[in-house]
Amino acid sequence: MRISIAISLLILAVGAAVGWQDHQRLAAVKSEHTKLVAEAGKFGIVLDPANTDDGIPITKRERENKEADVKRFAAEFIAFAKEMEAIEKSGNPPDEATQQKITDFTERMMSLDAAQLKIVIAEIRASKDLKEEMRQGLIGFSIMTLANDHPQAALALFTESSDLMKGNGMGEHVISSSLAKWAKEDPMAALEWVRKNGEKFPDLVNDDAKRGMISGAASNDPKLAFQLIGELGLKDTDNAISSIVNAARTPEDRTATLAALREHLATLNDEKARDEATKDAFQSLAGSATKDGFEAGSKWIESAGFTPEQLAGLA
Repeated sequence: MRISIAISLLILAVGAAVGWQDHQRLAAVKSEHTKLVAEAGKFGIVLDPANTDDGIPITKRERENKEADVKRFAAEFIAFAKEMEAIEKSGNPPDEATQQKITDFTERMMSLDAAQLKIVIAEIRASKDLKEEMRQGLIGFSIMTLANDHPQAALALFTESSDLMKGNGMGEHVISSSLAKWAKEDPMAALEWVRKNGEKFPDLVNDDAKRGMISGAASNDPKLAFQLIGELGLKDTDNAISSIVNAARTPEDRTATLAALREHLATLNDEKARDEATKDAFQSLAGSATKDGFEAGSKWIESAGFTPEQLAGLA
């Protein structure tokens, strides 16, 4: 494993939990602010969106100061990565103080928005003190922090920096996690991105990434998820169907997924393939139902309208 990748994964692994909690707090603050802005609007108080940052009024000098702050953070981040490289070369594990710095840097990175991360990436690109492997790792980690909450922005930054993310595994992670999250929120937009960029990154926009998209879409619209199997050109349809079925977590989800599944199965012309897909999918749904407990699971299975033959198979 390249040193830059080891450093990036160490930062991600140690700081992820705390960083995620910090990110959640940040989201809660922004949500509360949105409510306050709406309340202010009722009293005729209107903010100028052209002169705001996330709805908060900001002057030109404040904006320039924020950019300067981000550049300083980027310099600190680069310096810390070089420290981590030296520690790794020494063969000694990070001490408690270093682990705390890892957590702190992860939290700070996850608090940045897409525009700020773009500045960080530009500073990393421009740095003359970094080896190429290190540069790749830092840029990859920077983009990865966006994938969960801002998948569209993460993919946009990826396309701008894809030349620095080849062969290190991070590009695949960014694309698969971003597409899965985006498909959950806006599956058609995610599909459009794949149509435009799939041929540019054939090794990254692979069947695993596409199944992630299908699973993401299935959490809100299982019928559309089944349609995406054909749209995305997946050859391994059995695993794709399993991804959709496994996305159903509640009785209501399973009922909607079962209805969509039956519609999809009716479109399959190969009788043998249809029977096999039916058996596997129904068993997965029944297995999911048992997680609710014997009584609740049995009640759902009884209400699902399975034939006597299907019920025998499930049993």
